[in-house]
Amino acid sequence: MAKTKIAILGAGPSGLAQLRAFEALRKAGVADLPEIVCYEKQNDIGGMWNYTWRTGLDKNGEPVHGSMYRYLWSNGPKECLEFAGQDVLLVGGSYSAEDIGSQCYKYGAKSVTISQRSGTFGYAWPENVSEKPGLDHIDGNVVHFTDGSTQAFDAIIMCTGYQFHFPFLPDELRLDTHNCLYPDNLYKGIFFQSNPKLIYLGMQDQWFTFNMFDAQAWYARDVIMGKIQLPDEASRRKDMDAWLQRHGQLPRPWLEIKDDSLEGFMSLKFKEVA
Repeated sequence: MAKTKIAILGAGPSGLAQLRAFEALRKAGVADLPEIVCYEKQNDIGGMWNYTWRTGLDKNGEPVHGSMYRYLWSNGPKECLEFAGQDVLLVGGSYSAEDIGSQCYKYGAKSVTISQRSGTFGYAWPENVSEKPGLDHIDGNVVHFTDGSTQAFDAIIMCTGYQFHFPFLPDELRLDTHNCLYPDNLYKGIFFQSNPKLIYLGMQDQWFTFNMFDAQAWYARDVIMGKIQLPDEASRRKDMDAWLQRHGQLPRPWLEIKDDSLEGFMSLKFKEVA
């Protein structure tokens, strides 16, 4: 029988989790493991969690994607922290705005303002950190907010999330989704519905990061190794639709779905490999 061949695209946390899952089997003496090749465009492993002094482009002309910076605090590009003595506006209402705003304040920004459309964080911010509602328009360096107030800023940082982009995949294999907790067309959040041999790791909104990557990687590994059998296409569709219905009904779906997703993986009772 021909040896199974696996290509892992990216040596960030998800790719490394998948490599580690198979390495655990190798160390345990499991034979007939697949032939695995991992592809990474950067000069080193780690993806967004790779610490490097480089910004902009690397020595090969590729964009440097790492977001690690001073004291290894990560959730935004290190270029965002060069605003000592400036009035900074952060647009967005989630953890990127929280983290980058806190770091800008910590490293000397004159003022930090966070603008979001969906209410406020409700935190007791320091004196020079404030919150505003959504933007109405920008005139020069003056921002007009939806409550009628205005303020001039030296810099605006967009903390509005990210878009998935897979230009290297053909249309029939490309996941079409946005930043959410339950992407459609991924059975168990992992297996591409029309071709379950294509596996996406880490596509959920990042409430859970490394723990979720590991759980997904171990599950994907056991499917590849034949220890877990995937249901047929209709059954997979039914399971996904049930989760999508819950996702759509909950006003803040992460409060419940994030816990159930992790519990679902953990209930599989992964066997510890020595």
